[in-house]
Amino acid sequence: LGWKDQVTLHAEELRKRGMACILLFMRGGPSQFETFDPKPGTSNGGPTQAIDTVASGIQIAEGWERVAKVMNDIAVIRSMTNREGEHQRAT
Repeated sequence: LGWKDQVTLHAEELRKRGMACILLFMRGGPSQFETFDPKPGTSNGGPTQAIDTVASGIQIAEGWERVAKVMNDIAVIRSMTNREGEHQRAT
């Protein structure tokens, strides 16, 4: 089973616990460097600066200050990989 199947199987339990899974698929939107995985000071990080969040040790890109204030209620998956290069199929 894939991760989406797991979420579907446990949807009712998650609802009862007041939890949700929100997938941001922003076709043509900002990249990971401009949202939840900035890499300031690196050759591939671009011009985006990182800002601190309320979650200790977690930084996100500037421009997301309101999200930074509630980051302790958000889980960001930065370890997901896939060999599929086409985003729609990979998701």
